[in-house]
Amino acid sequence: MNLPLHNYQGGTPEQRNLSVNASETLSFPIKSLPKKISNAIIATSVNKKVSVEIAASSFLAAASLACLPLIEVIPVHTKIPEPAVLNFLVIAGSGSGKSTVLRAVMQVFHDFSSEVNEEYKNLLNQFQTDTSLWEENKKALARNLRKATSRNYGREDAEGVMEEHLNNKPQKPVRFKFLYQDISNGELIKSLGDNPDAGIFSEEAVTFFKSRAKNDPGIFNLGWDGAPYSYQRDGVDCEINLRLMFCLMVQPDIFDEYITRNQIIGRGSGFLARFLSVKVEGECQYQDGDFSHMNRALDEFDNRVLELLERAKQCFYDGITDKQQLILSPQAIAFMGEKRAEMKQKISEGGPWEHIKDIALKSGSNAIRLAAMLHHFDEQPGNEISLSVMECAHRVIDWYMQQAGRVFYKNSRLFLFEKDVLEVYHWIHNRMTIEGRAIIAKSEIMRLGPTHKDNNLRLASKLEPILAQLAWQKRIYLVQNYTGGPVHIILPDSLGVFQHPGIRRDLFPHGVRRLEPSDVPERVSLNLPNLTYSW
Repeated sequence: MNLPLHNYQGGTPEQRNLSVNASETLSFPIKSLPKKISNAIIATSVNKKVSVEIAASSFLAAASLACLPLIEVIPVHTKIPEPAVLNFLVIAGSGSGKSTVLRAVMQVFHDFSSEVNEEYKNLLNQFQTDTSLWEENKKALARNLRKATSRNYGREDAEGVMEEHLNNKPQKPVRFKFLYQDISNGELIKSLGDNPDAGIFSEEAVTFFKSRAKNDPGIFNLGWDGAPYSYQRDGVDCEINLRLMFCLMVQPDIFDEYITRNQIIGRGSGFLARFLSVKVEGECQYQDGDFSHMNRALDEFDNRVLELLERAKQCFYDGITDKQQLILSPQAIAFMGEKRAEMKQKISEGGPWEHIKDIALKSGSNAIRLAAMLHHFDEQPGNEISLSVMECAHRVIDWYMQQAGRVFYKNSRLFLFEKDVLEVYHWIHNRMTIEGRAIIAKSEIMRLGPTHKDNNLRLASKLEPILAQLAWQKRIYLVQNYTGGPVHIILPDSLGVFQHPGIRRDLFPHGVRRLEPSDVPERVSLNLPNLTYSW
């Protein structure tokens, strides 16, 4: 017998993420970032009155995009360079300041892009003029060639001049486009053919999560990997090494809908596993104090970005595709080995990262990429990433891993177990209330309790851990006849007192004994209401 859903699952809507202990939630490790970035984050958080999480993700994404065309990093386990691609996903409600922050942070990129577009327009106009002149000269040379042919004199000279002219046909200028907001996959591929180092930034990512582009994550995964991508355009086969990053900001309901409808494409494809995700629920942490002196940090950040963009543009027009290769110091390599072992332990069965194993397996790559970006953005000397930079980068990645654990908490074993516990707990309480009984047999739950097509809570293998959890948290007592027999369940009264059921001589002829749940070391306290029933 299944009681109405709203009866025995009354607490489920508030269940979401509550079992993540608030005391264990770490604040963003702002001190692990270079001053050029950390001061800009704090100044923006204060000036715009937004959470540090939104500002941090925005500035880290911006710094990553600025460094993307210039550097790559050699990982520990292979010698194949990895791009400095970092994907960011911010989930925050309306009015949280997503658009305000990202637009402000990216203004320097948009201004630079506008200047580049003007330069491109001038080059394109010159190309069209040169092409027109070239075509007219071609016609004249063709006439000369025909005359030489008909006269049978000077043909070789005319052919030589024509051949030289054909070899000097004006080439259409390529466009240094590195920033996108809303574009189809087909158009994106065409643009990336000219410049494969780019980013998709959107403060209103609802357009992406509801577009057809999201249904083909393969190209996005290749962009994160920095892998070759072959395609055919205008009848020509091309191969490019994609380096495509994301910074997406979306409202919770849009993201939840996307996850619900696209679990296989989103998580199963590895697309979301490549993101550094955060769900923002707090507000600005810096309410008091004078931070006006930090406003210059915004100028310092923008100036560094402009410096990197100018260098990237110069390399682009000079046809330089080689990037500065950064390596890890021996101490940083040893540290990464320790973190990898720690990660493997956390993703094991019952571990805190079990439900985000796919994301955790990418955390090492994200850490060295972030370290490479911090090294380069902060103008650290040489090509070797130090232990201290690697440690700082990993503190940031560990914070994002904790955030991912919260974002995808509903996929965790603990969340699903808590949901089952709540369902059985409410079923017991409602059964007692509806039938006016202060005691219920365990066997009754096994016969009539809640069951679903893919989750039968009547099974002993499911029910016993649930009852043990409820008993361990003192929400129920498990009792039986002193000499053994059927197990019964009682609830406390409104004062939280478990009244002695010994008056039920028909159930307990030899007296009552309470059954203590076995002590399980990994058992954690769930967020359960206190349901009562008075005898």
